[in-house]
Amino acid sequence: MASEDISGYSLRRGLGSGSAGTVWLLRDLATGRHAVLKRIPKSAAVATNEFLGDLELARGIDHPHLARLLEVRESDREWLLFSQYVAAGTLTSLLERRGALSPGELVTLISPLAQALSALHGRGLTHGHLDLNDIMFDADGRPVITDAGLRALSSPTTPQADLSALGAIAHQAGGTAKTFPPSLFTTTPEVLAQQALHRATPLPISLNFTQDPEPATKTSPVTPATTPAPATPASPVAPAISLRRSQPPTQQRGSIRETALKFLRTKRAAYGILAACGAGAVTTLVIGLLTVGVLGHPAPNSTANAAQPTQPTTPHQSTTPRQPVTPKQPAADGKKWLQTLQALDVRRSQAFATLDPTVLNSVYVPGSSPWSADRELLATYRKQQLRIEGLRLQIQSVTVENPGPTTVVLRVVDRFVAGAAITSTGQRTIFPPGKPTTRRVTLTAAATSWRISSIAEA
Repeated sequence: MASEDISGYSLRRGLGSGSAGTVWLLRDLATGRHAVLKRIPKSAAVATNEFLGDLELARGIDHPHLARLLEVRESDREWLLFSQYVAAGTLTSLLERRGALSPGELVTLISPLAQALSALHGRGLTHGHLDLNDIMFDADGRPVITDAGLRALSSPTTPQADLSALGAIAHQAGGTAKTFPPSLFTTTPEVLAQQALHRATPLPISLNFTQDPEPATKTSPVTPATTPAPATPASPVAPAISLRRSQPPTQQRGSIRETALKFLRTKRAAYGILAACGAGAVTTLVIGLLTVGVLGHPAPNSTANAAQPTQPTTPHQSTTPRQPVTPKQPAADGKKWLQTLQALDVRRSQAFATLDPTVLNSVYVPGSSPWSADRELLATYRKQQLRIEGLRLQIQSVTVENPGPTTVVLRVVDRFVAGAAITSTGQRTIFPPGKPTTRRVTLTAAATSWRISSIAEA
């Protein structure tokens, strides 16, 4: 490979090879960040025009659960595909490292991947060869489909074949015919994404790393290690561990980005613990009717009890929680409460992705201040035909300040890491990540779960 072929990058090492090409880890000389190069012999793409057309379509897709194709170059004998780097490895590696996923983790995996297929099919593409090696995880534990746009290298396929492949992945990752029946994967991706959320309570996917992973090795011939730009939910939930982010946030368009940054700096948006997505939402209101795009859907585009981060609303709020039947209370250690908050965050994010206020009833105590504030935001977005997707909050620490059988007060340090706003024309504006903020969150017991009754800055 001639040096001019990879101008702008430094070659680090090989990541894998196969019959369709080789994969290399690169370093972007301009940013210092990792990228991935896939070298595909020209002989592998018999229908050249179709191949290049698919790659052009793939480059136009910006979805948090689809790996982004950054650039395509041509040499005398090869096609060179430059992609973003995905830090935490493949689903194959995860299953080898820790075993099958729980039903809740599978919901967090399958729902956003169905959303990603919806985005892919909406552009007239199919994946064509989806398997465990084509599912990777970014530095925040979000599942990502790689190699969109390479269907010309395999046998012709259909959108339904992609869904069937996703069903096979669900069962290989630990799903059963009872929890994820084959019939679930015979509908559309949009319906699958929503119905999957009702199969179990979404839980963060534990990547089971004790330290930051090395650059992932991927041997699938059509699977470069790539990572999507932050956008909808999400995947949807924050990871069970903290890993370094390997990619910078997607660049915003000048004036919109400056407005969002100014708004976040002045803290005029009172976004709370489960969703820095709140910040993105309020910022969107301040900006007004936008003609640009927005928060990406994690994962997820539409679902009723989604696997995505939730968004709070007003700090300095407090209400008297109801005293319903006490559910099973998580242990007092922060890890258990972290999982509770992440599950709530997922549901709230879905409420904003679908603009469905009824989803908020499973996040907040109905009638509480954050519940009322989020409902008002959703009503405004519906009028503006503005959808908020990909809201993602990274919860860095959880401390129990005041435990109790029906009410628990938590001191939480969280940080907004992703979110976007999408107009009715499909234009998207991605908001920048925020700084860590300490909040005091009050949870109140419902019949079988916990809900937020107040959020306040600590």
